Amino acid sequence: MLGALTNRSVVMLDAWQVFRQFFWLGCTSFGGPAAHIGYFRQHFVVQSSSISEQRFADMLALSQFLPGPASSQLGAAIGKDLAGWLGALAAFIGFTLPSVLLLMLFGSAWVWLADSAVILALKWLAMVVVADAVWGMAKTFCRSGAQRWLAAWGGVFMLCLPSWQWGMLLFVAVWGAYRTPIDARVTAQAAAQTSAQTKAPNPLSSPLTATLLLLFVVVLMWSWWGANGIGEQLVALFYRTGASVFGGGHVVLPLLQPELVGQGLLGETQFNAGYGIAQTLPGPLFSVALLFAHGTGAGIGVAMLCLLAIFLPGFLLLFALLNQWYWLQQQPRLVSALAAVNAAVVGLLAATWLSTLVPAGVHSLMTLLLALLAFFWLQWQRSAKTVLLLAGLAVLYFWVFY
Repeated sequence: MLGALTNRSVVMLDAWQVFRQFFWLGCTSFGGPAAHIGYFRQHFVVQSSSISEQRFADMLALSQFLPGPASSQLGAAIGKDLAGWLGALAAFIGFTLPSVLLLMLFGSAWVWLADSAVILALKWLAMVVVADAVWGMAKTFCRSGAQRWLAAWGGVFMLCLPSWQWGMLLFVAVWGAYRTPIDARVTAQAAAQTSAQTKAPNPLSSPLTATLLLLFVVVLMWSWWGANGIGEQLVALFYRTGASVFGGGHVVLPLLQPELVGQGLLGETQFNAGYGIAQTLPGPLFSVALLFAHGTGAGIGVAMLCLLAIFLPGFLLLFALLNQWYWLQQQPRLVSALAAVNAAVVGLLAATWLSTLVPAGVHSLMTLLLALLAFFWLQWQRSAKTVLLLAGLAVLYFWVFY
């Protein structure tokens, strides 16, 4: 396991410098969360040496351990290291702003693009990219037999009772923590760490940690029981979603689809097209919240609040626990519970891909064969250029044949 977050960065910058660097990354970081992390490491560890390798690894481990947008959380942690709290804010704004501006542009052209070759191509591309994401997550989170069974069970549950996914994830977390260890090696390693090291202080001993955790819980309770009116309910929905996303931005899809489409707030075509658009743009996938909220008919003000709401829970947890990672590693039941949730989430995403994206993306036997070829191409060369090239070829194909 990784050690405590103690190795500080070696280069201090001001907030404006942090903003400029992350704005450039937000303009050029295609390919989803895993690719973003690679861009961050190349820029801050390899090229500029602003962050040490160990420090970067520790912050990455924490961002993947918590719910929320892993790459955005990692970026905010880097920004805080480089320029304090203003640096964290600058990193978030810089990295998110390019995708937000592009999504606002697409949002204004949504009606014009409906049923066009562009939308058909984006829905096809979303099917391919999410299939690649499911495969990658399965290899990471479903290594043991118990994890694979949990993924299968989560997928069947999602197909049968999609509106009960929150309760299912809670049950899986409790089962993972108190019934059967999901990964015995992780649990044993965490227990060995506990006995070999001096016990770390409980994170609640930090006033900042306690305050941020309390705020996270209070807002979460409000999102379930205190929201009134369509605008507040939309904001509450995106906050709950942000608090429940484990495994990366792709998991936003199965959590939002039954809420937005199932309740008639968005059409199936709008939802699939919006997700496809988000896949082809740089920056965090969570930015799609702006497009989805705007598509429901909410004003731009409510849409911006929804955008902030989906990011907020992940950032509250990140900054509450940024200096408590060592303590978290010493809690075997907590580690095992999150391993169970991650496995079940793979099943949720696979079920949504099968029930929603495949029907939207497959229009003929030829489109299915092309999707298989594109999937294997991504396995061979997974990069931003590959995704953009696939998008261009898909638009050309649908333009000619549909």
